[in-house]
Amino acid sequence: MLKRVGFYRELRHGDSKGETIHNQLDDDLGDNKELVIKYLSGGNILAASGVVGDFFNPTIKVGGLRILTDGVWVWPSDLSYYLQNYSTKLPQDFLLHVESNNWEIPLLSEEEIIALIPYS
Repeated sequence: MLKRVGFYRELRHGDSKGETIHNQLDDDLGDNKELVIKYLSGGNILAASGVVGDFFNPTIKVGGLRILTDGVWVWPSDLSYYLQNYSTKLPQDFLLHVESNNWEIPLLSEEEIIALIPYS
């Protein structure tokens, strides 16, 4: 089962039992911030949906929503936007995982991606 990050409960695609985005602002990743943004932006696509906007400024369209993964973690594509613009906090175990991957997303095969998709 994939570990989830960035599915804040206020977001249309969020987890109703997830963290509130209001408690996840103003983290300082220092020099690693751009590396984490690049990692989040480069995830393997599990699913794609409509356009998402900025929760704090609904006049801003962030872009198309994609659900991304590195094979261990899963996150919405707008997580990199919130990290870039609002310095959202990320779990320490996620950050350690990203660093252990040398800040590079592992490329998954189509078969590996399909195996990650939960079916009912």
